[in-house]
Amino acid sequence: MDRLYLLELNPIDNYVIGGLRNFQAGVDTYRETLFLPDIMKFFALLDLEDFKVCGVFLRKDGEIYFPIPADFLRPRKGQSGSLKLSKLKKVEDLKSREGDIIFDIDPEYIPYIEEEGDTKYEGANGFISAKSLEPYFQYGEIKQDLKTDSIKSISEFIKRELKIGLTLNFDSFTAQESRLYMTFVNRVVRGVKLVALLKVKEGKENLNGESTLKPPNGFFYFGGETRVASVDTKPLEEGNPLHFLNGDMEIKGGNLYRFYLTSHTYLPEELKLKRKLILGELNGKSKKSGCKFSVEWVFSAGKEWISGFAKPGIQMLKPGTVLILKALEDCKNIKRLTCIQSYEYLPILKGRNAPKKVENIVKEEKNLCDYGWNYGILAPYGGVRNE
Repeated sequence: MDRLYLLELNPIDNYVIGGLRNFQAGVDTYRETLFLPDIMKFFALLDLEDFKVCGVFLRKDGEIYFPIPADFLRPRKGQSGSLKLSKLKKVEDLKSREGDIIFDIDPEYIPYIEEEGDTKYEGANGFISAKSLEPYFQYGEIKQDLKTDSIKSISEFIKRELKIGLTLNFDSFTAQESRLYMTFVNRVVRGVKLVALLKVKEGKENLNGESTLKPPNGFFYFGGETRVASVDTKPLEEGNPLHFLNGDMEIKGGNLYRFYLTSHTYLPEELKLKRKLILGELNGKSKKSGCKFSVEWVFSAGKEWISGFAKPGIQMLKPGTVLILKALEDCKNIKRLTCIQSYEYLPILKGRNAPKKVENIVKEEKNLCDYGWNYGILAPYGGVRNE
């Protein structure tokens, strides 16, 4: 069984998470800030030789909230009603019912939903509790009575505050006339914490299966402007809605599965239908282990640029994206919390304690799964509706 931990972070005041664009008060005049940080923002809190960060969520009043899966649908234009799940149907079956279907692609399946009265549906966005997602991850279905008010907007967790300052003259350290800058900071609502899902790396446990690690606890700098947050990290215990992530799945060749992304995901080649992917933890340095799947459909939550040390920019799929995959082989004991294998050349310091200078940076081919990128939850599909 994998050792999983939940890191709960509570900013003492507020926090600032920037994007790709650098900001310096006095030089720049306007800056946006990101509400929900990516996994990289937690790297400084951990020893990356021991842990990987597999996802970032929200906790409010004891419940954990996920970005809502991209295959969830809600009634359009703010109508109330029940949520639906966008399911795939075989194109051949639809042709006999709808007539010729013309695409720029040649899919085997497409998403299709039947109308119910005058109700129209659209993609849902926001956050939903892990408890509400239990049937989705366990059986590939959703509760019939799951209403639209179960979706929470980001404003119910985090508030954005405007901050205005004066541009400084760096020679005299005095304010310059008629020069203001604006920036935003984030403040969590009372009862809300940021949550990171941690996984202990292979080989970091003793013979009894007990972790000898010291997870981060206490006060740490988090985000920009040397803001401080309290950190509390505990093992994922039984009874927690996420405990099922410790379980295994048996994969049957030819069956469909859902893969819900919990962290930003990078694939170096175009993500297209029938593309082959390898999911699962690798044994040692072998790139041939894992379970083979093909991509049948993508319900996208969008993409965004992620940058980090030495400012490389990589465009990644956002958490909440759902891949519909067909198993190309039988596989046993693949973890429910697993990753898509992907390699890329990343800027790495020559030594862990080396100064962060250009001459100390080398590019090495790294498996992004080793850091927590490309992680997600593998779940049953729940069947293709053929009529």
